[in-house]
Amino acid sequence: YEEIARGSTHVLFRARRYGRWYVLKGIRDELRGNPLYDEWLYKEYSVGVSLDHPAIVRVESLEDDNVVGRCIVMEWVEGQTLDQWRQGKSAADVRAMFSQLLDAVDYLHHHGIYHHDIKPSNIIIAHDGRLKLIDFGLSDGPQYAAFKHSAGSDGFVAPEQKAGTTADHRADIYALGCILLS
Repeated sequence: YEEIARGSTHVLFRARRYGRWYVLKGIRDELRGNPLYDEWLYKEYSVGVSLDHPAIVRVESLEDDNVVGRCIVMEWVEGQTLDQWRQGKSAADVRAMFSQLLDAVDYLHHHGIYHHDIKPSNIIIAHDGRLKLIDFGLSDGPQYAAFKHSAGSDGFVAPEQKAGTTADHRADIYALGCILLS
């Protein structure tokens, strides 16, 4: 197990299982056992496991792990964030990559899911050139009743999210525009 990231509510580990690398996303130790965070983790899992698109990270399972505790098991994507990748790339390369991102977001929206945290660090470009949209911790949709609050990251958050009102698919479109202009 190798800890690769830590957020305000979660911790990410890279772990080797069955001869392959995976990401295990669990709740921080001090928040484990809190029903609110358990529900949040389950919501992220239920969103992720329902998705099947080549440009969206694949969610494998929800498990109780000896090291991480209750966690989401996802595919490991070896690569770079969008900002790292696009340094020195041609406009044609960036357009082609952005096309993959648009296809992934279109898929989400057609399935009633809004990402709500689209930003360059949540977009990984694998070494083979495939794009993967990751981190559905803030995702939402009309079919979900839990955690209806405005969310997002500075620099990519839509005005209605900043105002604290419930956002929909248009917030993702706003974030895409911010990425394109950055």
